[in-house]
Amino acid sequence: MMQQSVFQTLADPTRFRIVEALADGEQAVGDLVRAVDIDQSGVSRHLRILGEAGFVSMRPDGARHLYSLRPEPFLAIDDWVRSYRKLWESRLDRFDAALARRQSMRQPGGGEVMVQASEQGAGTIRFERVYDASIEDVWALWTTKQGLEEWFAPEGMRVEVSALELRVGGAFDHVMTAVGAEQVAYLANLDRPQTVRVSGRFVEMVRHRRLRIRFDIDFVPGVESYPYDMMVELHAEAGRVRMILTADRHPDPEMTRGAILGLTSQLQRFDIAIAARATKEQRA
Repeated sequence: MMQQSVFQTLADPTRFRIVEALADGEQAVGDLVRAVDIDQSGVSRHLRILGEAGFVSMRPDGARHLYSLRPEPFLAIDDWVRSYRKLWESRLDRFDAALARRQSMRQPGGGEVMVQASEQGAGTIRFERVYDASIEDVWALWTTKQGLEEWFAPEGMRVEVSALELRVGGAFDHVMTAVGAEQVAYLANLDRPQTVRVSGRFVEMVRHRRLRIRFDIDFVPGVESYPYDMMVELHAEAGRVRMILTADRHPDPEMTRGAILGLTSQLQRFDIAIAARATKEQRA
């Protein structure tokens, strides 16, 4: 089972640089002082912490002490990442199959779904949809408690909106709970809670046109909290609505890949929700 202390040890930037320097092979304290550009006492203190955490070992060589990396904690990290990768690759396979089926399909409400998930530059990922729906319906799915709870949770999860203040600076807090058997078992295997509270706030809002939400990512073991932005832009085009969703990439590429999968799943539920509203309006 992955221990948080492994990530906490590597979260310090100086210790991380020492580990990177040792990846080139066995080194003495003096070599590491030059590599990380801090004094010898500082390097020695970080080496002691890395040694206590099992990352490095030391052997005497005459008057010198030589340090090298131990494989055990890195194998544990690899196992931890592999467990995530297995889940993500399984979902990617399902997504690829679903996408192939959906590319020539039309929504129940009559609108074509334009599917796109791409990286824009170094900092963001981007999704695009086109709906035969009113801009009021699309906006409502982003800005009401009922609308968000219809789609904002990925597959196997449930979302409950606990705070929604529709104004710049207003809160958007929600609770995400695993309800699917696969997701429950996956989180239990990682010794992670089934329920996560996520805090966010609206930082930009132009009615029926643009909405930017900033979340606090404070639930990653050993990583300090950081902001994560998501922006949706709506464009009315001859009775249709083009929706462009842009989201930050995470510092960790693996988490970015997970975010792409999660957003893909959420937007599939958004597709269903907007189609259901269109069908209801046609019957009214």
